[in-house]
Amino acid sequence: MAEPIEEPTPADGPAIDETAATEPAKGLTYVQKAPEYDPQERLDTVRAKLAFCLMGLLALVIVGAFALAFTTSLTQLTFSDLRLIIELLATPVVTLVGAATGFYFGANLGSARRTGRRR
Repeated sequence: MAEPIEEPTPADGPAIDETAATEPAKGLTYVQKAPEYDPQERLDTVRAKLAFCLMGLLALVIVGAFALAFTTSLTQLTFSDLRLIIELLATPVVTLVGAATGFYFGANLGSARRTGRRR
């Protein structure tokens, strides 16, 4: 028959004072508290990257349109074909860039008004 396991008693070891201030173990340092997370900083960064990427896309469309205009003799494009291509590409890109940059600058203005600071 198995013998019952005895529960440890306070007499088995020193009493632990949980309220006493303790130092970290030798060789360990205190952990620094992380700075508080501010999601607004991340939002501003993402909005800025998005706005600049879309402006780069617009610049790419404009440069491509000029490149096509200068190479019409090589590509056998007529002026009406070139105009149609530019309209099809530039119209949605200009709309998208306008909406995104308006949102970016509008959000910056709104957050500056809330916090009372200018950017």
